[in-house]
Amino acid sequence: MANENGAWTRRDEAFWRAHHEAWKRSDLNQRQYCEAEDIPLKAFGNWRAKFKAEPQLPNANCSTGAVA
Repeated sequence: MANENGAWTRRDEAFWRAHHEAWKRSDLNQRQYCEAEDIPLKAFGNWRAKFKAEPQLPNANCSTGAVA
């Protein structure tokens, strides 16, 4: 994501969220994923921490506690 001068351009949350989800589906560690995708490891780690701190939604496959 570097421009022709080698400078990084700022990416939005959707960009990082998509990469975070793709990384979770991959068999790569963070460093390997970032190298393969040519994204900065530090920025990826910062966004990963932000996403990890978000409240988790209940899994749709979990039991609701209702009795059938």
